[in-house]
Amino acid sequence: MKTPPQYVSQLLALVLGGIGAAFVVMGLLFTGLHLPMRSGESWMFSVVGLVLLAAAGVCLLCYVRRKVCIRRLRERGVRVEHVGCSVEKWMWITWNTRSFTNIPGKNSPWVVRAAYLWEGKRYTVTSPLLWTQPAPIQYPVIYIDPRHPRRACIDPDTLSLSL
Repeated sequence: MKTPPQYVSQLLALVLGGIGAAFVVMGLLFTGLHLPMRSGESWMFSVVGLVLLAAAGVCLLCYVRRKVCIRRLRERGVRVEHVGCSVEKWMWITWNTRSFTNIPGKNSPWVVRAAYLWEGKRYTVTSPLLWTQPAPIQYPVIYIDPRHPRRACIDPDTLSLSL
């Protein structure tokens, strides 16, 4: 994956899929070589790996569903203006770009969280993960589904990034 993930579900699918594949390979290798285990059986690695791969598949389905929903909202959704906006850095996610070790928070993504009003109710929406620092003042365009106003997306093309 050359570009960093845009969504947490995409990141989880990548991580869980990698760990799951490693566990399946270890289980097959340990079982094939008849390596003794201190407790349990060597085939248990493969079972854990398959469970992790299934969890990665669920995360991947969530990511694909979200991408389809966002594409549909950008094509057919109603454009609304934001009433409040904030920029947050998610320090708990780090995308390692240069070396094996990384300073926590150095390569962490930002998100823009915007509030909007629909029929007198206030809702919030979060942008995709942004790997370049956004400008502190944002004027994003928000698209919503009028039948389900919680379904909304921020148009990432309307976000301004700091240079």
